[in-house]
Amino acid sequence: MSFLRSTAAVSLLLLAACAHAPKERMAADCSPRDAWERVRAGEATQPACDAEEYQRAARLARELGGLEAQRAQLDTNLARLDAGSPEAGQTRRRIRQIDVDIEAIRGVAVTRGLVDNDQAIGSADHQQ
Repeated sequence: MSFLRSTAAVSLLLLAACAHAPKERMAADCSPRDAWERVRAGEATQPACDAEEYQRAARLARELGGLEAQRAQLDTNLARLDAGSPEAGQTRRRIRQIDVDIEAIRGVAVTRGLVDNDQAIGSADHQQ
């Protein structure tokens, strides 16, 4: 009878250990959506995830972040320029081009299932 009790106790301990395993030991979520969400949140992608689709989603999210940062910088620059100056016109044209690129990336993200259409629309509303 003590053998059965000790076996049951060991099984219980193993189950408890698995339930409290650190996240690093758990299987990584290597979905492209995970890569997108991690990069958009400013987190690192999972090193264990090396599938091309995962990496492509991460690159796309980085590109979007870079364009958004450029646009924010251009908005700041534009506020300092005389509205009628040639530099202001060039800056506005560059902002329009970046807006087109941002919307294209958001469209690709929706098409690939990286974000829901509602999320992409909400992001576009915040931009303007």
